[in-house]
Amino acid sequence: MKIIDKTIDDNSVLILEGDRNIYVSDCEKREYYFSNNDGGLKNIAFLLKDKKNISLDFHGAKLIFNGRILPFVIDGCDDVTLKNLTINYDRPFYSQADIISVSGNSMVIRMDEGFPYKIENEGLVFTSATWENDTSDCWVLMQEFDPLTRSLAIDSVLRIGRFGKNTEKDPLSPLPMVTFTARDLGNNLIELNGDDDISHYRAGFKLIMTHEKRECPAIAITRSKNIKIENVNIVHAGSMGLIAQLSENISITGLNVRLFEGLSCGLVSTNCDATHFVNCRGLIRINKSVFNNMMDDGVNIHGVYTEAVRTEGNCVWLKIMHFQQYGINFYAENDIIAVHERSTVATRGVYTVAKSELTAPDIIKVTFKELPQIEAGDFVDNVSMHPDVIIENTETGFNRPRGFLLTTNGNVIIRNNVFNSCSYGIHIAGDMTYWFESTGTKNVLIEDNIFRNNCVQFGDYSIAITPEYEETTKEEYFHENIKIRNNKFYSFVPGAVYAKGVDGLEITGNLLEKSYDYYRKSSAPAVETINCRNVIIDKNIF
Repeated sequence: MKIIDKTIDDNSVLILEGDRNIYVSDCEKREYYFSNNDGGLKNIAFLLKDKKNISLDFHGAKLIFNGRILPFVIDGCDDVTLKNLTINYDRPFYSQADIISVSGNSMVIRMDEGFPYKIENEGLVFTSATWENDTSDCWVLMQEFDPLTRSLAIDSVLRIGRFGKNTEKDPLSPLPMVTFTARDLGNNLIELNGDDDISHYRAGFKLIMTHEKRECPAIAITRSKNIKIENVNIVHAGSMGLIAQLSENISITGLNVRLFEGLSCGLVSTNCDATHFVNCRGLIRINKSVFNNMMDDGVNIHGVYTEAVRTEGNCVWLKIMHFQQYGINFYAENDIIAVHERSTVATRGVYTVAKSELTAPDIIKVTFKELPQIEAGDFVDNVSMHPDVIIENTETGFNRPRGFLLTTNGNVIIRNNVFNSCSYGIHIAGDMTYWFESTGTKNVLIEDNIFRNNCVQFGDYSIAITPEYEETTKEEYFHENIKIRNNKFYSFVPGAVYAKGVDGLEITGNLLEKSYDYYRKSSAPAVETINCRNVIIDKNIF
């Protein structure tokens, strides 16, 4: 089992039967950097590197990973199938408590069984048999869940916390941060006192606290092609269920990232996305899968914007903008690169990569075959690394925040899916502000889906198209050709579709019915468009 790539020849079928516990001592240590995760030295249980035509069949085995372990890495492989197994951990990488009372800046919580902890220096230290996590210098996401619905609580507010005496706030925190001191009241009761008002938390709900870095996705794929994931259950992972980057042609059938009776001890499956794809190409196909109860999106597909900081002839130095993308070279020989003016999104030109290299963890030096028209501050997008996407017969929801986040210039089909997401069911964005996720869409079809009670946490629309860019008369449109047809919206808010910056938008044949499962005042129209053209809205029943 240790260093599995040394024991498998190409063109092999490996059958691994039987439930088992896997420990850090069983793993190989390798340094890896996966986008939107935290890079560094990893404990890897099953490493497939530079292999061809391999099938790993676990025949339904349940694997329990003890400690900070990355279960599967597929690196530089072609034609690999991973199937028929369940992935779980001995102790989840989050903790869970009942909210007993809340008053102003303080609350009393009772920790659930299965989530061990101790209090040191007026701080919370979460523990397991193999690790401890002092929460005085990390980001602890604090989210209310409803124990009756086993989903996010209505209108719940997400905050980031730190715990301990004299703990300081992090100025880089992407959300409001509250620092707490903790006092042990006995019988698993803890009094938390914050430096800010926390009265938005409510007694009777569950408090979920994620306290680990994004170090342990369940399955990580890099620089590989023709990868198949079949009949895999992910009960829990400390980061994403599956992350794929710089890869081509990924087929997923029967991937279940959700709570399992008898295997889940809490209300969260993965600490962030169920599946995440960065700078991939070819076809990403997802069918007959379930993504529920994550602390982030069900599916996120995007590229990466980098910023030009220096030019010299046909060489350009590009800055990687988000720290969880450091250490990854997003460009390779013959990749096609589009250069965009940052303020207008206008395309200056399209060029071909001759070579590229990381000169620092956050700097990529790219040499182009042509002399590029590029200025410092421009954004660069690898337009040859955006996949076609087909997602069908898949359910996602009861998670924070969205269902599918789709930003790719390939052909996208989203059909016969069910969205129970607590924010937007589908979000088509384009981000030049924080994550720097590209790109503008070219052809998206959303049809015959069911959207049920979206926006429990926030939002007024089940489908939101919200690129983050500055509008100008020079370049007014970010996305193109989005068709929303024959979908059913069962919603307690009146909005179905919000669209900004789209050239070619069709909303036809959709049904919107009122749901009374939740209540919130909202003045949103059924459809709202801003800065769009070539719009068709017809034959909808609202």
